[in-house]
Amino acid sequence: MNAVVNELLDKGLTGDDEHARLDAYLRTTGKRVIPPAPRGPVPSRDEVIKLTKGWGSAVSEALEDDRNHR
Repeated sequence: MNAVVNELLDKGLTGDDEHARLDAYLRTTGKRVIPPAPRGPVPSRDEVIKLTKGWGSAVSEALEDDRNHR
């Protein structure tokens, strides 16, 4: 039965479009990952830089500390 369904998806529903064929395969096998919708507006690059100003050294130090303890 799986072979029949896969053949129908490959030939009948998706045609020769490689992207559509891959999408159909991922959907039918439950492997398609749909990213969550963003919550609210996405900040611009400048806004992110402004919001994270001063975090650089703290993040770098935390990463270095984590790597030293592995």
